[in-house]
Amino acid sequence: MNEIIKGTSAVVTGTIVSNLDVGFKPTATVFTLYERNSKTIINSRNNTDITSSVAADGTLTHSLAPADNAMISATADVEIHVIRYKWTYNTTEVGIAEFEYRVKKDTTPTS
Repeated sequence: MNEIIKGTSAVVTGTIVSNLDVGFKPTATVFTLYERNSKTIINSRNNTDITSSVAADGTLTHSLAPADNAMISATADVEIHVIRYKWTYNTTEVGIAEFEYRVKKDTTPTS
């Protein structure tokens, strides 16, 4: 599982593929971002359109802003966030992929 320091940016990459394992650009692509335990949506990212982040060959390059990696809990040292991608193609076909990653407080010592 990947780990990100809270309040930092990140880039998610991957490829959207058909049942025949061929990359393609869906008609529409959205993502939802939430904290796993509370199911709280983070940074209003609920079915946010990112169709422009997918290339014709299905390559996804999706940038997460620092506010996307905020922590919900004021007391936790680490949270598990879930990013859920959903895409539509051939008018009625839908694909879904979910990934979890850890967001942690910055524990870098200060001098």
